[in-house]
Amino acid sequence: MNRRDFIAGGISLASAFALSRSCAQSHDPTGIYELDARQREIDAVTPGDFAAYWKPGSSMPAKSVAAYTSRFPAIARLESAFEKVVSEVKETVVTDLNRPAVWYLYNMGVIVKTPKTLFSIDLHHRRAEEFAPMPDFALVTHSQRSVRLRGF
Repeated sequence: MNRRDFIAGGISLASAFALSRSCAQSHDPTGIYELDARQREIDAVTPGDFAAYWKPGSSMPAKSVAAYTSRFPAIARLESAFEKVVSEVKETVVTDLNRPAVWYLYNMGVIVKTPKTLFSIDLHHRRAEEFAPMPDFALVTHSQRSVRLRGF
């Protein structure tokens, strides 16, 4: 094989790889490319930006929250996940004693609803105080200095 054939083969191999990657992205059954995109969104949030956003309590002005969520899709996901879970907890009626409803809020806690009881386990979110009036009790299995639920 001469140099010209080698280079032509390399270029066609690179083109084939690029084509297969773009096809894989459009048909991504494993979610690898989706995970890559989410990781880039998370990496875009600096520790300082996250610390400013994550201050406990829901007293952050709506304008500030809107600025963070429009600038950082990862933060928008945290906000919408909390809103979705709180909405579902309010709307869900559990009738089977053997099948509680369970919500896992990213890595920010678990909420469990049975026919008679609603409780949280290690709920850790800057807006956790909004949820505080709803559960019958809260389990805190380890220190979370930044969140204090009034009444618990």
